[in-house]
Amino acid sequence: MRIPLPKHYYKIVDLKFESKRIRTYRFGIGPKKILSLPGFPHSGLTYLYFLLKYDLKKVQFITFDLPGWVGNSENIFEELGYNEEQLIILVELIINKYELNHFSVIGYSFGSSLAARLVGLNKYRIEKLALISPVLDGDQITYRRWLLNTLRQFKIYDYLKLHIYRKMNIYKAQLIKLGLDPSLLDEYQKMFKNSDSKVLLESIDKLFTSNYSSYLDNFDADKILIASSKDESPYIKEQSTLLRRKLKGEKTLYLEGNHEDFILHPETEMVVKVIDFLIK
Repeated sequence: MRIPLPKHYYKIVDLKFESKRIRTYRFGIGPKKILSLPGFPHSGLTYLYFLLKYDLKKVQFITFDLPGWVGNSENIFEELGYNEEQLIILVELIINKYELNHFSVIGYSFGSSLAARLVGLNKYRIEKLALISPVLDGDQITYRRWLLNTLRQFKIYDYLKLHIYRKMNIYKAQLIKLGLDPSLLDEYQKMFKNSDSKVLLESIDKLFTSNYSSYLDNFDADKILIASSKDESPYIKEQSTLLRRKLKGEKTLYLEGNHEDFILHPETEMVVKVIDFLIK
């Protein structure tokens, strides 16, 4: 996939993890570093739309392609299935490779659970944390948990992949209607065809059957930003409400638009607020 940035503003690095190739990215050349954890089921490349709205001389975004999802990482879960503990070890490898000694973390949607896990390890110097449309309390998501369990029980893995692909087509039509260039999304859809249906289902099933909230207990609430969109699905808005109620003191940001707009059609003002919070 082409990168719409000058070459000196980004770097693509392939790492080896358990004999598999893992694709990682660094966007920006600034002194402040942010580890960016992708939302389901996306490549770290989706942060490009977001970063085009910010001065990349001020910040570095480090992100990656999660194995089995969209992107160019080889699938470490191909034989034994999705394993979150294995994924956390992979994220730690990326942290060490990029020498992230003092850094902030942004977790979008699914990525919020990985962000919470990292904070809970209490072994890294994480300065601030931005949770965008967080999903941390799977106990509250009963209907979708039942649906995923049914799909998993009957091994209907392709249903979820087809549903996601359909949503991408809908969003592409919206971009065209707004007069925006959908060419990056076209290339992205080609990458999506290589994702693993079983890993997609197992990873989102893990999210919707777990509670990650307690991992934030020992992190200062005033160093956390929670951003949620006004037009998101009710169950996602409820997740943000529950988390704000628990933390009492976090910074709050309400976004315009739906769940995908944050990453695919971001507003400049919102991007600046989120990144400024993380690096200042």
